[in-house]
Amino acid sequence: MNMNELKQDALASLKELLPDYDDSDECINEIADGQVPIYYSDMADMLADDPELGFPDDDWCGHAKSTAFDIIAWNIYNELVQYLYEELDN
Repeated sequence: MNMNELKQDALASLKELLPDYDDSDECINEIADGQVPIYYSDMADMLADDPELGFPDDDWCGHAKSTAFDIIAWNIYNELVQYLYEELDN
């Protein structure tokens, strides 16, 4: 699994599900949330492909007990949300 595969799956879901939603924001957020890997091994593989996923961005709002995997999941989610909004605008 890599980011490009997640983006393509998310885009396919957006095209399929968007007509069923009144709010595109809700649709995008639910799709992105559902695409974030749940297994640490999958997140570790994605981190190996893109080490930047391991660093919190300016939007990171974690807490003292957040783990590296929380940061990775947050960054994957944010990248997917940004990608879906860009595709929606096209």
